[in-house]
Amino acid sequence: MWILLERVCDVPYDIGYPLLREKLEGIKYLWDRKSYIQPKHRTWNWSISNHPTAVEAISYWVGKTVPVQAYGDRPSQPNIIAHEHNGWCGELYKVAVAALRSSLIPATGVTTRGEDHVWQMFYDEGWHQSDNWWEDGGGSIDRTDIYAYLWGWNISSIHYFRGDGLIFDITDEYLKEKDLRLVDFEITDIMGKGLDGIRILVLVKGPLDWSWIKYKIWNLFVEGLWERLPEGIRSRPLPSRLYEALKRFYERIPDVINLAKLTTWNYTDLEGRCRFKLGVNRSYIFVVLGSKDLPIMPRVFFLGKGEDDRVFRIRTCFIRKMPRWKLESKALIGDNRLKICFNARSYQLQAGILGSKYRGKRWMKGKLDCFVMDEKNFRRYQMGRRFSCMAYSSGGNLSLCFSKDIYIVFRNNAVRSYAILDLSMKIESRKDIDKVRILKPERDIMDRPIFDIGDRINISGISTAEPKLLIDGREVDIERNGMRWWYLWDTRGLDEGEYVIEARCKGSRDRVVVRLFDLSPPRIGISPFSKVVDRDVCDELIISGNCTDNYKIRKVEACLDGKDVGISLNGTAWSIKIDPRDLDLGDHHLEIKATDISGLKTSKSISFSVINNSVAGPKIIDLYHHPSQPTPDDNIIIYANISSERFKIKDVWLYLEVDGKVIKKRMFRYASFPAQERHKEDPLADLPNDPVFGAELGEFPSNTSITYWIEVTNSANLSTSSDKLSIHIL
Repeated sequence: MWILLERVCDVPYDIGYPLLREKLEGIKYLWDRKSYIQPKHRTWNWSISNHPTAVEAISYWVGKTVPVQAYGDRPSQPNIIAHEHNGWCGELYKVAVAALRSSLIPATGVTTRGEDHVWQMFYDEGWHQSDNWWEDGGGSIDRTDIYAYLWGWNISSIHYFRGDGLIFDITDEYLKEKDLRLVDFEITDIMGKGLDGIRILVLVKGPLDWSWIKYKIWNLFVEGLWERLPEGIRSRPLPSRLYEALKRFYERIPDVINLAKLTTWNYTDLEGRCRFKLGVNRSYIFVVLGSKDLPIMPRVFFLGKGEDDRVFRIRTCFIRKMPRWKLESKALIGDNRLKICFNARSYQLQAGILGSKYRGKRWMKGKLDCFVMDEKNFRRYQMGRRFSCMAYSSGGNLSLCFSKDIYIVFRNNAVRSYAILDLSMKIESRKDIDKVRILKPERDIMDRPIFDIGDRINISGISTAEPKLLIDGREVDIERNGMRWWYLWDTRGLDEGEYVIEARCKGSRDRVVVRLFDLSPPRIGISPFSKVVDRDVCDELIISGNCTDNYKIRKVEACLDGKDVGISLNGTAWSIKIDPRDLDLGDHHLEIKATDISGLKTSKSISFSVINNSVAGPKIIDLYHHPSQPTPDDNIIIYANISSERFKIKDVWLYLEVDGKVIKKRMFRYASFPAQERHKEDPLADLPNDPVFGAELGEFPSNTSITYWIEVTNSANLSTSSDKLSIHIL
């Protein structure tokens, strides 16, 4: 089951277009696990009857919100695109992804760059394809066969992308195995060792839509200059004719041109390998690029159409500094035994195609070399000289005996990959010694773990004999099982500062210094009270609650409608006395603000309404349906213009009586949050866009009669009902 949080999708939309929050009202399921193609200009009845899911409702909303082809300024922000109501696939996918994410459904963009198309996919126990076609031309859900096998496109490569520039190849999910070919690159240094982080671009000949750049150039260098000219100059015949001639010439320049364009890219891994999954029906150009820390000569390779796989092996002249070492052959002896278990994860910071300063972190299997050596050979290693080591491993386990001091070195030989080490070491000794060790709290890089006052801190460790635990010199009772011991330290009521935790075991000691800070803001509670106050009956309103903090409260303040009011404190309890007769009729806003001794602040707000015996309910100014004489093909919408003066409108319910059955439906406020003028590119730019409540009913069969009325409730719980109106479907 899919759950939509209240007000998640409460965002601005214009009159004449569906409201996303309304479309999702009452829908219980994210997706019905069906793969299907959506018809063009589909109706809401088709969507809700065949696929009553959030994915279908959002797809329907996208098609109706962006119903015409792209023109004009081509914005990139989804909320602006939805306000301008025009776009190609690039605009449609941005609006769709934003709507899915706003509805708490994971989504991301997918593209076949070489063929100039982009769509989206959503997550429901795996990623699933979703596409909206321009001009409300329908779309598809979970149909990865559309592009190659229904549209007949010769696909080069398909990948999905993240906002940080990382891409992930999914071509094999859209093409059958027989239509795929694998192209591998193996790039090494002068010694034949793999080079990581080499970038390889793949280009194909394909369409490039540069209209957004074209119009930006026009607006910047021509339209902007023309608008800045005085009206007297623009109205003259010669400048006007020159402007119109230049405009006609510029409009004849095609928006889409064919040229060699990027379809995908990748980076070599720690072994210097890189793989591409490509379509068999395209020819490709591969460009191998270096970087500042990998200064290799660029290479270009060509690959024609074909089904055969291909491997390109490249040995560069790059010289990488590697350690020179040998493993000692003599047996290791000693009273101490060392066991090391380690593994590594590596990652590369990979830039997007435009070389953005934001780089995505791509994780991969890591590789580190581990050397164990004595002090003499460690100094040789530091100086870059040849050294000998007692033990070596490139991953996994390592075990040895020793009697003198040893040095353990972990080395990352990659050029452009970083490594994260996961290390576990165990030392066993034949000597009979007393030892104690504090394992938790774990020491950080500053060796001063930080906690919030009031935390319950787990202190634990190991010891060879009966231990003692002291906190700031005071011994505490611990629990023990074998060599392990532990204590739960409650820090409530303590002051800020440093505290010394010390463990003792005969002659052995270990200590950790922790720091306690006030890191949590105060907590405010407000006791229940009547949110509607009749000032003709009540002469004193008392609002109370509590305010607590993990350390100390400095002050508690209150504001009523933005003005300070007196507040009484008694320990952690607070109260405010208000005379309702001093307040205007309407809604009022009370804010409680608390500050603790460390300067941390928090606030909590609550609203209430003041009425008297003469206050009336909301006023229904106008109630109507559009179109006024609907046909079976028309999408019927009920609009209501409502005023509640000083009170907020809380609920507007629409009642529909169809074939003797009454249906209750919530109405939502259109063209609000915030109210705004229509954009000049809006196809409905000539229609008013004043905020009203609305409900989209959909389509009904011919000769259907509908009776409807509304009931409005405001924040003072005062209600008003309308007269009943009728709709007859022609």
